[in-house]
Amino acid sequence: MKTVTQHIRDHLEKQIRPSNKKPFKTDDPLSGTHPDLNSLRQTEWIPEFEQYMRNRLVMGAIRYETFEEKMRQNKYDCLGYVKRKCSEYEESGNLECLVDAANLLMIEFGAPHHPNPHFTPGDDTSHVGTFK
Repeated sequence: MKTVTQHIRDHLEKQIRPSNKKPFKTDDPLSGTHPDLNSLRQTEWIPEFEQYMRNRLVMGAIRYETFEEKMRQNKYDCLGYVKRKCSEYEESGNLECLVDAANLLMIEFGAPHHPNPHFTPGDDTSHVGTFK
């Protein structure tokens, strides 16, 4: 008997790679076919960014307090800080600002300040704009 996870996985694989399409060829990205789910899990992430996040959290734990303590105390204006860091990035181009913002967003996710925190996925509701 399949698990719920396996049913979801099977559904996702059918969505990204219908049986009537040829397998994705990495040397031909314009072929109109899609990569398989395992390839997507490998390519749709930036490990270096995650490593910078982890490094900064470890240094913060050594110098100040642990991630767990930050979440338990829940005393930070995470969203205000994120807005400041994004503005700093826009002015300076320093990628460190993005890493700091991501870490604070993760703290907000783990210990939200919003009066009604919830996770309600919205498919096709809004997308990132493109540069012209």
